[in-house]
Amino acid sequence: MAEKRFGEGRILVVAFEGWNDAGEAASGAVAMLRDALDLEAIHDVDPEQYFDYQFTRPMVYSDDDGVRRLKWPQATMYGPQATRDLAGMPFGIELHRVPETDEIVAELVRAVELDEDVDMIDPELIEDLDAVDEVDETSETESDDETDDESDDARLERMSAENIYVLLGSEPSRSWKSFTAEIIDKALAADISGIVVLGAMLADVPHTRPISVFSSSESADLRAELSLERSTYEGPVGILSVLADVAEVVGIPTVSIWASVPHYVHNAPSPKATLALIERLEEVLGTPIPRGDLEDEATAWEAGIDALAGEDEDMAAYIEQLEQARDTVDSPEASGEAIAKEFERYLRRRGDGRDGFADGRDGSVG
Repeated sequence: MAEKRFGEGRILVVAFEGWNDAGEAASGAVAMLRDALDLEAIHDVDPEQYFDYQFTRPMVYSDDDGVRRLKWPQATMYGPQATRDLAGMPFGIELHRVPETDEIVAELVRAVELDEDVDMIDPELIEDLDAVDEVDETSETESDDETDDESDDARLERMSAENIYVLLGSEPSRSWKSFTAEIIDKALAADISGIVVLGAMLADVPHTRPISVFSSSESADLRAELSLERSTYEGPVGILSVLADVAEVVGIPTVSIWASVPHYVHNAPSPKATLALIERLEEVLGTPIPRGDLEDEATAWEAGIDALAGEDEDMAAYIEQLEQARDTVDSPEASGEAIAKEFERYLRRRGDGRDGFADGRDGSVG
């Protein structure tokens, strides 16, 4: 049987609001995917355990009946409707559990509690999990020809039936090791075979050019399959990097996709960056994702900034400088040295707090 491609496995797509989410681009993209697939909540973390309410405050709102309510910070895993039983209770993530995953999760939690490196997990347990995955793969009966002949709607429906899970919420403010262990536990129990993390960072980029997207993976196989790069960043990270690191240790390959958002419009959502992430996510998953009005919103967003710049000479001049720098990097004549210097500038600029690192790991990352 032909080897299964990354997007044909069971994939968990992840984004967190906050530090990793400039212009709400990443959370917006994952929310669109969740809504398009009509996924349902299957697991909520305990906010008391992972959130500092002085840092991530609860929000007050009025519901449809006009009653004022509190919305607490949360991170929720969503799955297909098929993962609920007839009584409407979540059961899918337990349905697929096998003894081997229990033992690996126990080892992972033990390492977290003892503040050990997750690399200390018994490698034989990881091999056992790989063996379970191979057994699961042999049960797949769809041929490559049948998959290639599917319409976009049919492929989206098939993926929503069993293959796509989502993790969406606020970035936790404490107990990252325990949080990561809990999420990886649920991922293993749901037979997740790959994870895609989405992020967005502020950068010195012009709004008038295509949004820069950087995709990377620590998996050599995925880098070859999906034409990805390997991040060389060293420095502070956010929860996305922690989750990706532990996932790789337990045998779940991970793809990181980051978009660069113009820092001079950081106070507003960036539908153009959301659209760029959606387009790259489509390529990774191998299936179309409905955009709704996103393309029109991206056009209106760009036009709105153009209008503001038209009334501010300093802003217009600054944007022109960014355009010239971007065009230099994108031009066919650009030397490798020029591109490297420009890329390095994006990586290093953190002094004024405006920029995130351009390789996606972080200044604003995780």
